Amino acid sequence: FPKEKVKQVVAGAKAIIVPEMNYTGVIAEQVERVTDLNIPVIKVPKVATLHHPDDILKAIEEVAK
Repeated sequence: FPKEKVKQVVAGAKAIIVPEMNYTGVIAEQVERVTDLNIPVIKVPKVATLHHPDDILKAIEEVAK
């Protein structure tokens, strides 16, 4: 997993939103593990369908509150 690249990309972020094509949250768990930045990791799971932009927007709006 590209630990240093992820840390570089999320530096200064309020939260990290991770859309996933499963309910297990495998990538989100990896992001939480490798960043160790005490930033909330918001999982946006979907199974058998693609993410709709509204799903991502809803997660962004929740973080922005």
